[in-house]
Amino acid sequence: MVEFNSVQVSGRLMSLGDLHASPAGVVHRDIILEHRSLQKDQDGSREIRFSLRVRLAGHELNASLSGVQTGERLQVTGYLGRNNHRDEQVVLHARTIDRMNQEQ
Repeated sequence: MVEFNSVQVSGRLMSLGDLHASPAGVVHRDIILEHRSLQKDQDGSREIRFSLRVRLAGHELNASLSGVQTGERLQVTGYLGRNNHRDEQVVLHARTIDRMNQEQ
């Protein structure tokens, strides 16, 4: 059986963490994304609001946020995983991150 783990979410950048290097030398940082949307389900429409920790690993992905400002809209694709081997908190591990036009 194949399990699927793929997420695409957009929202506003609320917090931009500092760059850190892992013991293996991989640079990473965490950001907090605030999502708001209107979703349709069987009972009608629901307003969805949440904050999500997003982990960016690697120079290229982190460089894509050069000059980004809090409040800016971003779209992230990636997969869900644990925060670390001791903490089961779920974080979104980014594969791609794109800045969105403010009008979208």
